[in-house]
Amino acid sequence: MAYLPNHHPRWPLYRAELISCEENLITAAGLPAPSTAPVSVLYSPGVPVRLGRPARPAGIPTP
Repeated sequence: MAYLPNHHPRWPLYRAELISCEENLITAAGLPAPSTAPVSVLYSPGVPVRLGRPARPAGIPTP
């Protein structure tokens, strides 16, 4: 396991409209599929990100 430090400004979130949703992540995790529409739909056009060198989290032994 490794940690990749990252730095970025706060990302802007904008209201959006859900046109369609085809996903299976929730049921793949063993949870029941949602039965209603989401309460909130947001998106971000993205932000610039600076990634640092990979590091091991504290307490994880080096192989």
